[in-house]
Amino acid sequence: ILDKGNNNQPTGANRYQVMISNSNILVDGYDYRTLEVKARGSGERRNQTDADGLYDLYWSSTGMEFSVMADNLSGSLKALFELRDGNNAEAMTGTFKSSTYDNSAGGKGSQVSMEFDVKDSKSLESIISKLNMPEEGYLRISGMAYCYSGFQIEYTADATKATVTFFNLSSKDSSGEWKQLESAVAEPSEKSMLVGESVDYQGIPYYQAQMNEWVRQFAYRFNDIENDGYDSYGNKMEISFYQWQSVDGKYHDLDEISSTDTVMTVLPNDTDNEKSYYYKMQAKNFHVNPDIMQDPGKMTTTASEQSDIDKSATDIVKKLLDLKIDKSAMTFRGASSDEFLTCVLSDIALNSESAKTFQTNSVNIQRTIENQRQSVSGVDDDEEALDLIKFQNAYNLNSKIIQVMTEIYDRLILQTGV
Repeated sequence: ILDKGNNNQPTGANRYQVMISNSNILVDGYDYRTLEVKARGSGERRNQTDADGLYDLYWSSTGMEFSVMADNLSGSLKALFELRDGNNAEAMTGTFKSSTYDNSAGGKGSQVSMEFDVKDSKSLESIISKLNMPEEGYLRISGMAYCYSGFQIEYTADATKATVTFFNLSSKDSSGEWKQLESAVAEPSEKSMLVGESVDYQGIPYYQAQMNEWVRQFAYRFNDIENDGYDSYGNKMEISFYQWQSVDGKYHDLDEISSTDTVMTVLPNDTDNEKSYYYKMQAKNFHVNPDIMQDPGKMTTTASEQSDIDKSATDIVKKLLDLKIDKSAMTFRGASSDEFLTCVLSDIALNSESAKTFQTNSVNIQRTIENQRQSVSGVDDDEEALDLIKFQNAYNLNSKIIQVMTEIYDRLILQTGV
């Protein structure tokens, strides 16, 4: 510690400090700060597939969140968070446009609107398949954190831009608890908005989103083909082949799906919400119609009229087979639908190899530093034993020289009579 009043001269005392993440003091002498973990609520999801109760780190003294993903942090703990939350930096980003407040009966409280560019506008079902926003989740406006309990999304006619409106916003009060806003968000327009978190790592959410995207596209294409035909009984296919199974364990066809107050997804030329239905379809609730599982004859095989039904016709079956290998029927990341596993396994192989290479380089650097340290301050047992023998031999030789000199003096002085 320096004495400021004495030209910064040392006082002889020592002050120990431990800092973490952007010079935040963890230990300062006898003072210290602690970190704690808190479970996320159901409305704090960052990704659509996030489980409830994921943990985040907070400062115990202030209740403020500890930024585990800070660029200046590293280590195994951050790596585990990246594995858990990594979405390949594909979180939805946009521009804050406006905010309103509606406290009327049935109103949606504080609302904010965000505009964003659609990266892939080839088809609306492709856009929906990539939509990974949670129904109730977490967003940031210029760094300020909010939670929402529902959203509505509207695309332009050419599907190149979209506007998302988030409902029932909440923010944290001084005690760190989420409280519903009672006014509009006081933020100027054109500020940046981020839904969830953008973590530049291909972790669990990334692979879940990849599976969801493939499932949604494949289900939509398959259902679109199946719904145009007739089964072996001459009946029109009314229930889609792949279905979303609701929490009550019952299967629902497309006609039963409609907009709700929780999530409303509005698309051009989609008044019956047929495409919007696929937003809720995920790999974990992807099911085959049980009627078809029990009776394959209810699966459509031909598009012929019922009166002219030909049970041997297989035009629908051929289209389904084309869906597997024909890129014009379905494309996933520039490949056909049956190459889905190849794409995902390639990601896993590249990430695994990259992780191994990084680990190997880190271990080599660690060993180099350790060897340099040992060369200066370390003790080599073999070297020390060799030095001990050398010093012992030198001592023995010196002892002999002294003994010879003693004998010489003894003979010259005592035995010569000088």
